[in-house]
Amino acid sequence: MFKKNKKPEIEGRQRRSRHAEERPASFSYHARRSDQLLNTGRVIARSETAAKARAASRYWQQRFGFGILLIVGLVCLIYISTLSTQPRVVLDETVLSKAVLQDNSVYENAAADLLKSSILNRNKITLSTNELSSRLAARFPELASVRTSLPVLTHRVVLYGTSAEPVIILASPSGSYALDVSGVALLTGAQLSSLSSLNLPLVTDESNLPVKIRHQALTSSNVSFILTVLAQLHAKKLPVSSVSLPAGASELDVHLEGQPYFVKFNLQSNSSRQQVGTFMAVYKRLQEQSITPGQYVDVRVDGRAYYK
Repeated sequence: MFKKNKKPEIEGRQRRSRHAEERPASFSYHARRSDQLLNTGRVIARSETAAKARAASRYWQQRFGFGILLIVGLVCLIYISTLSTQPRVVLDETVLSKAVLQDNSVYENAAADLLKSSILNRNKITLSTNELSSRLAARFPELASVRTSLPVLTHRVVLYGTSAEPVIILASPSGSYALDVSGVALLTGAQLSSLSSLNLPLVTDESNLPVKIRHQALTSSNVSFILTVLAQLHAKKLPVSSVSLPAGASELDVHLEGQPYFVKFNLQSNSSRQQVGTFMAVYKRLQEQSITPGQYVDVRVDGRAYYK
């Protein structure tokens, strides 16, 4: 009986001894793990410091790259915005413009002088295109209009010019001149032969006043008055043989073909149409009464007419 009871006790002791032998290994494992936990703060601190250093390095690298790009962009912008002082002038290519305008080099040299006159004219941002166009047009009255174009990528300014249109030929003691609508003398001498096909009206100036090329010979209102009178008479089918401007008077004398008299018009008045209308009424009545004036018909006073 007693022998049988001793075996379980021995087995229990063996089991407890085995558990006892295993406990130190388990205790050693937990001890090493607790050491790592105690060192975690130092590892995290080091990693945070390294991360901050890497972030600062990336920040300054980005700032440096952005600065380089900004400098390159500014240099490109300054280079693109600069202008050359040698502009190009493009003129309209017509028979009339070739007769009126001078050689391109004349206008290009003048435009170059204007660009060189101010440092502000050498940059696309500060250049005033309207001022450049107006100054060139004022210098050359034969240019009816001037338009300045700025290039996008290149540096050469382009100016487009159109010629003024001659409307009458003024014959004076100093010579014959083609005038535009503003009364400026555009052409003279042999240049007028190119306008022969236009059949411009010829006006004889008896005032003996000097006329200079590219200067005012008549006022714009005088030119407009003359053109209106001639157009009205042409519309009434009354051909004109000659037109003259007497000396010392603001008067326009128009000679009709086949008539021994001429018609006196008042240049100082703006009623050119009314004066032509008054003459037509007198002309019709004279025809009805079979009366032919020997010298003139005077319509210079508005609403009245005199003949002699």
